[in-house]
Amino acid sequence: MASIGYGGERDADTPRASGSEDGPLRAHQTEGPLPVLHVSGTVDLNSHKAWGRLLRQATVGDGELHLDLAQLAFIDMRGVSILVNVAGELPSGARIVVHGSPPHMRRMMEVLWPDGVDALTIKGDAQ
Repeated sequence: MASIGYGGERDADTPRASGSEDGPLRAHQTEGPLPVLHVSGTVDLNSHKAWGRLLRQATVGDGELHLDLAQLAFIDMRGVSILVNVAGELPSGARIVVHGSPPHMRRMMEVLWPDGVDALTIKGDAQ
């Protein structure tokens, strides 16, 4: 299982091991028949660059990237926009499938992208 953590610096250019809880954005990927990228922490002004980089590094080929956001405490509008932009950059046939999104994220998607995004599927809200 790969694990990545990003510090709270403004541009978060340097990944570090995510054993500590002080970074605002943490992720680890589980391998298997359905690889899942589990993300926790916050996506905000301090982690936008790291969030975009994380998504771009995790999306490869023409398959599906499954994102588990159930432990994501917060994502701002720019963070959702970055997710939508990365989905729009995917090759034909590839997609991002989001599981456990924060409820406010679904509301932002409904308001800002009422027709949805072709390469992005939101499966359900976190409880």
